Amino acid sequence: METFKNLKNIQKTKFELVDSISNEGFVVLNDDYELINEKKNKIKNTKSYFYSLKNGFSDYYAKNIFFTKNGTKFEIYEKEKLILNLESKLMGDYNISNILASCVVALKLGVKKENIYYAVKKLESVKHRLEIKKQSNGITIIDDAFNSNPVGAKMALNILKNIDGERKIIVTPGMIELQDKQDFFNQKFGEQISKSCDYVILVGKKQTTSIFKGLEKNAFKKEKIFIAKNLSQASKHLREFAKKGDVILYENDLPDTFEES
Repeated sequence: METFKNLKNIQKTKFELVDSISNEGFVVLNDDYELINEKKNKIKNTKSYFYSLKNGFSDYYAKNIFFTKNGTKFEIYEKEKLILNLESKLMGDYNISNILASCVVALKLGVKKENIYYAVKKLESVKHRLEIKKQSNGITIIDDAFNSNPVGAKMALNILKNIDGERKIIVTPGMIELQDKQDFFNQKFGEQISKSCDYVILVGKKQTTSIFKGLEKNAFKKEKIFIAKNLSQASKHLREFAKKGDVILYENDLPDTFEES
């Protein structure tokens, strides 16, 4: 944004790439973004295919997205026709959106559907980014420790809420480095947690004050909240408390040495 000054300049620059494609090629574009969608009927120099997670009128779209302890299951449609039924270890809307775009490109290049299915199933998640870790004791961990933004945190909570499992537990110090918006977003985070989790472990009483306010606002039971002074204490409590069937989300991160006085 510092370089381009505004979103319209970014749009103009990005679509210079589209304008450079010959009529023998094609472009694959995300229909879920307004600045892309508004260009939908204005691309004349080459073939264009739009994909979406939200718009069932796109050329290609994903639907029936289900989160499991093994990852995600979802379907890809071309117009109204089911063309791919996929499984992936990856989770999160942004991952499914990227997979959808890649599938469209592969299909247009003539890659066989069975090869696409195999490739998607073999994809590995980036460490600490909605990374699924199945434990030998029957506990499932969703490691999203490297996430630090409100959109990603909300997405992770949606996954936790909808994944199959017994109790849904979150371990978090909240979001940091959000400057004057930090308290606002962390309180909203607390409100979202109250609708998605059965038990909450907060790391750092001062650090998580705004999250606690959000939990209180939605009348989340205080006996379902444990406040640890550091990650070590949070982990110790979790070892004593968690049981088979639980799903635990580690959301956001602080150094192992973090400790409030």
